[in-house]
Amino acid sequence: MQKKAKFLELNSIVSKQLNLASNIRKKMYEIFTIYKKGFQKIGYQTIALGEYGLKTLTKYDKLELELAVVKYGPKSSNGLRERMFQTVLAEMRKNVKKGTVIKDTQNEGYLEYQIDDEINLIVRIIPFCYKKNAEGELTYIFWRNGIEKSDNVIQVVQGFNKANKISNNLLRTLIKMIKYVLKTDFTYYYILYTLTLRWFYEYFVKKYDNYLQKIDVSKRIEKEDLIKYRNINFQKTWFLNNIDGEELIFYILERYWKTETYYFREFEFIEEEIFESISRYSWYTNNCFLTPYDYYVDFKIYNIKEFNDLNYVQGELKNADFSRIQYDYCRNHDLGIYVTPVKISGVVGFITYAINFKKKATALFKKLDPAKRKDAMSVNQREIMEELNLIAHKWLTTYRKKLTYIKVYFDKKYPIISSSNYYMRLQAIMTSVDSLKNDDYITGNDN
Repeated sequence: MQKKAKFLELNSIVSKQLNLASNIRKKMYEIFTIYKKGFQKIGYQTIALGEYGLKTLTKYDKLELELAVVKYGPKSSNGLRERMFQTVLAEMRKNVKKGTVIKDTQNEGYLEYQIDDEINLIVRIIPFCYKKNAEGELTYIFWRNGIEKSDNVIQVVQGFNKANKISNNLLRTLIKMIKYVLKTDFTYYYILYTLTLRWFYEYFVKKYDNYLQKIDVSKRIEKEDLIKYRNINFQKTWFLNNIDGEELIFYILERYWKTETYYFREFEFIEEEIFESISRYSWYTNNCFLTPYDYYVDFKIYNIKEFNDLNYVQGELKNADFSRIQYDYCRNHDLGIYVTPVKISGVVGFITYAINFKKKATALFKKLDPAKRKDAMSVNQREIMEELNLIAHKWLTTYRKKLTYIKVYFDKKYPIISSSNYYMRLQAIMTSVDSLKNDDYITGNDN
């Protein structure tokens, strides 16, 4: 048994320095509980999304309470959208003060209002339905402009919270530090969670698999043994005693924007032109915002020498959720224990993305001289489009560098960094970030 993991101290220090005040957390919990009980009475489940649901809120965040209200397995979708929005609206009216304006954005897929009381808080509620999509797969859907759209936000929230539990809260610590660097620059944070999930499971599954293979060689792992190794509390304890927290943080950030993966052919990104609604041309190649298209949300362990496990795994391989690369390796080397990340694909938190993406695109567009904006809209002048795309390119470069800025503070190649205590390291991060301007993240040809 190793001594107490060092990273637990990092968790404690980051919590003390960055965590949201307890009275604010309590107020948000009270609002969530009211809605949870109210919707439960009429057969809907309420799931906390966003920073509150992921438990990564800090005192520097803009406060939002985003909730999913879910209807499971409806017999018919006819009129469901209208019924759900009317039900949500009625429930919201019960719980707001007189005179509160509820923003009715049903075409955009959500309802929200603002609280200016003890705290300044936006409450946003998104109706979801859990049903089969056009391909016959069960999925969460929401409505935008009256059209059903799939969204994996609930799976990602649940997947991250499970991964964080395995990591003994280290993943939440990492996210809080990254958000401090971003400073609410672009508050679509789901990109942080999907990127972190990709590389957490890429790292952890390989380590845990090696551990299980060694046991299986010396003493065959039987079906009853798998119950223990699948148990999240066992995994949490194993992580605590076997994983170097600093190495994991560095590993995740070092690979944030990479696509090469051991378990699958490659990771993919969704590209979206920042000024797509303005420009028909792109004079620079690096002005697309990237969001992960695929990511891990869990991992599984099977004994593929047992018929039932083998049959199930082979079925899942057809859906590309499990790693065929690892499966082939196990079969070729006569290994019984098969450990694989679970990969899913698709949009995450589209409503939050749309709100923040539009806001950021508008803010960047306003950096153009007012006299030039009209020309940019008409796409008449190439030099104006070049200037607009340069603005986007500059922000994108800065944003991506901010996401991995703290990496160097966990790089063991630098003894001055690695020998310092966590309190001093966090103070150094915060002091440096507070003194930096956006242009300071731009180097060389990046501008």
